[in-house]
Amino acid sequence: MRYLQITFKITPDTELARELLVAMAGEVGCDSFSEEENVVKGYCLESVFDEQTLKEAISNFILPDIQIEYKVEEAEDKNWNEEWEKEGFAPIIINNNCLICSVKEKDPYALVADTEG
Repeated sequence: MRYLQITFKITPDTELARELLVAMAGEVGCDSFSEEENVVKGYCLESVFDEQTLKEAISNFILPDIQIEYKVEEAEDKNWNEEWEKEGFAPIIINNNCLICSVKEKDPYALVADTEG
């Protein structure tokens, strides 16, 4: 599955504009997103992407005073889920009562669900 990376630049760049942009891009085929300081990146299957539909969605964007520029390029062909599994993630502590961590973490407490019982 080949993905395209669509880099969006929003002017003025507000939280509301970003949220609405992500919703709009999702409606035209993007299925995942990453946000960086000055841009929002959307990822879309190459077989699903229709640039004309994207252009129409941008021209009809719900916030009339927002300008949206975009650039389309091939996304790196990589199994991102596999990369995430290799790297793991930093443990998350909630109210000092609950720890969410990778199975690779050594921790004396574990919540285990028996799904076969």
